[in-house]
Amino acid sequence: VNQDAFLAANVRWFDQTGPDGLAAVAGGQLSSLAETAMRHCRGVNGQPPGAVHLNLAFEEPLHASVQILLERAAALAALPDPAARAETVAPRPPSSSTPANVLGWGGLDPDRPGLVVAGPWRGCPQAWPGYMAALRRWQQRSGWPVLADGLSGLRGCDQLEMVASYDLVGPRLPPDLAQVLPQLQVLRLGPLPASRRLLQLLQACGGPQLLLSEGDPRPLDPLARCRGQWSGGLAAWLAQLPQPAAMGSPPSSNRRLAASWQGLEQRLQALLDHQLLAPAAWGEPAIARQLDRWLPAHLPLVIANSSPVRDWESFSAPAGRPRPIHACRGASGIDGTLSVACGVAEALGQAVLLTGDLALLHDSNGWLWHSQLTGRLLVVLIDNGGGGIFEQLPIRPAAAAPLDFERLFAMPQALNHAALAAAHGVPSRDVPSLAELEPALAWGLEQPMALLVLRTDRRADAAWRQALRRMACSSVDLP
Repeated sequence: VNQDAFLAANVRWFDQTGPDGLAAVAGGQLSSLAETAMRHCRGVNGQPPGAVHLNLAFEEPLHASVQILLERAAALAALPDPAARAETVAPRPPSSSTPANVLGWGGLDPDRPGLVVAGPWRGCPQAWPGYMAALRRWQQRSGWPVLADGLSGLRGCDQLEMVASYDLVGPRLPPDLAQVLPQLQVLRLGPLPASRRLLQLLQACGGPQLLLSEGDPRPLDPLARCRGQWSGGLAAWLAQLPQPAAMGSPPSSNRRLAASWQGLEQRLQALLDHQLLAPAAWGEPAIARQLDRWLPAHLPLVIANSSPVRDWESFSAPAGRPRPIHACRGASGIDGTLSVACGVAEALGQAVLLTGDLALLHDSNGWLWHSQLTGRLLVVLIDNGGGGIFEQLPIRPAAAAPLDFERLFAMPQALNHAALAAAHGVPSRDVPSLAELEPALAWGLEQPMALLVLRTDRRADAAWRQALRRMACSSVDLP
């Protein structure tokens, strides 16, 4: 494979630095290279704008020296516990060039209606307590409800008024909530959640929006709705507000609006409890609901991409037990899922992986960790015989259609995951019903590494998700 120039035929322009490394390139040459690349990117000689490809070589050796590795190993060994080893990355300092429109209130008025939208947590572990304290303070001041993403780490935390059902209804809100959307302000925290219905809601909010991240300076507003973005974090932003005004109380109008949000949340969560906690319930939405209730509090959870992370977003219990959650959504796909979970278990001492069968198969060599893993890992496998995420798209044709949906999209694999795990020395158990899930979890959490296999019907689960969303939408207008 020509890894150097394989994109050359598909880009506007291609170039690369010499093999001696980037450090050997003169500053003027680098500037000229950047300027030329930008001209071609914008379009030259009648070409339309488009991508360019630059290969920037690094000098050898790429690996650190033995002395540096030994010094690093000694520093890690001196830390008090395994969890602290995951917290050695220093927080990114706030940018020195803070946008003026972020200082002060950043365009937000806590005495008018608003929302807090908390995306996936991407801050350093040591920043979490200050972040939580600041979030509680802001809600006490504004009364704004917190729409908490399933990966935010906020679900299950006390002293917060949270809404987790937004993905079920999106912008289709009761009249008392819908009528304030043109004026609704938004304080966004971290990356944008992946819920399309939440994106529609954010686009319908007509008030100012402000985005705060925990040390991440990258652009995090693909909707282009925020007046400003600051990477200094919520705690630092709140600390610079005028303290007398920041310590006030929410007006009655904000409290009434928050009560309406909570009323909607309670109705929808009661609906989900009735459907997903029934004794005979079995399927991926019910598994997400039950797993959240039965896993011990503060036990780290790693969630695979595609259906598992979407079901956790929509159907996990918002009043479940608090826990750190790790997931790779988006372009990362399902590559490396098992190895990532092993890394989390190694760093934090113990973890649970919730994954689908194709994601686990894509990283089956991750079972080799069994011989060297010092932390404990329990893999909860939802085996639905292929890519269940495609069942949720309107692409499955009628049986007589020429498109082979199973072969081209679902791609079921004739593989016994329990036998594959056993070949690596990893024990497993089949879990045929929710009644047997709790004791199976208790067994698995005591093993150094174990696999639980939960078999589901992806077509039935896709229809169940649609039915749950229809029921949620029909309950929006109920008193």
